[in-house]
Amino acid sequence: MKSELEVPDGWEDMPLGEILNVGTGKKNVQDSIENGKYPFFTRSVETQRINSWSYDCEGLFIAGEGNFSVRYYKGKFELHQRCYLLSALNEKSISMKFLQNAIQIKINNLIRTAVKSTVISLRKPIIEKLKILLPPFEEQQKIADILSKVDEQIDSTERIIDKTEELKKGLMQKLLTKGIGHTKIKKTELGEMPEEWRIKKITDCCHVNKKSISSSTNENYEISYIDIASIEYPGQNPYRKQVLLKNAPSRARRRVFDNNILVSTVRPYLRSFTFIENAEENLICSTGFGVLEAKGENHPQFIYQCILSDMFLSQVAKRLVGSNYPAINNDDLKNIKIPLPSNFNEQKQIASILSKVDEQITDNKKELNHLKELKKGLMQDLLTGKVRVTT
Repeated sequence: MKSELEVPDGWEDMPLGEILNVGTGKKNVQDSIENGKYPFFTRSVETQRINSWSYDCEGLFIAGEGNFSVRYYKGKFELHQRCYLLSALNEKSISMKFLQNAIQIKINNLIRTAVKSTVISLRKPIIEKLKILLPPFEEQQKIADILSKVDEQIDSTERIIDKTEELKKGLMQKLLTKGIGHTKIKKTELGEMPEEWRIKKITDCCHVNKKSISSSTNENYEISYIDIASIEYPGQNPYRKQVLLKNAPSRARRRVFDNNILVSTVRPYLRSFTFIENAEENLICSTGFGVLEAKGENHPQFIYQCILSDMFLSQVAKRLVGSNYPAINNDDLKNIKIPLPSNFNEQKQIASILSKVDEQITDNKKELNHLKELKKGLMQDLLTGKVRVTT
């Protein structure tokens, strides 16, 4: 196995300054024009538009500060004055698509090793001195093609997720204001809703933080623990950490059962909310969550969908306290209001429709994570020469 410093046969260890021209743009953000004819690359992740162009080439772009994604474009464009344009000194020996991935790894390593207390910025000499393992041109192209195919799958999956989330948003807006089969609609403090529906506080339809772990519990008691980091995105059954109670954080105190809803009360705008199924007997969550258990003839999945709605979050936003970690206290959580159909079957129908879309989004996000991990592994193998591609 090759060491990290060993150069694969036929490859060269080259400073970027010897294979690329590194220049800067000329434009300011204020020069952008909505719906302009040409792309305008700035320090923002989003590409702006403009009606002029100063460059017509194949190139890579890196912002000097802020967002350090290495972007690729071929054609006419403009560039912000604090962004760098990297173009090949010899186009016949350099694949810019290959370098996009190779440089991104180097930039990521720079960021990881930077002193946290300093403002991270890139300067032209830093970029020019970055060393890249450079295979023969044909091998560069082969590697770039492989990684590009994975990128296409990632882009396609991200588009599917965006469209499905838009569908979910539209369905929520319709179902939580019009219901199913209603003809009479009333205006309320929460907006429109069917005349037969009621407005209820969380405390009216849910027990909040019903049970905590006892202070006398054996410290060697093994628990399954959920914290906010366990929830990658809103969904069901977040990752559980198996630990002894004595080794768990002091906040690991709230008991969690089947059909409970976890609402993050610390930074709730991040939507670290989840619905629990198949709960272990010893499942515990952080006190950074409010644990909701539906009362009586109230469908827990319907309440969960209300928790995910903008209607819920807009009320939360008015009650936040604190600056570094804005939070909502439990009394305020109990007093947030949701719309509630009086008919349990209607609650169940609405919950079923929205939950099916959630399942699709969750599946797509899992696939996206898989593709990103696949690309990460491929980059590690292909860009170091650990795995060679045939030319």
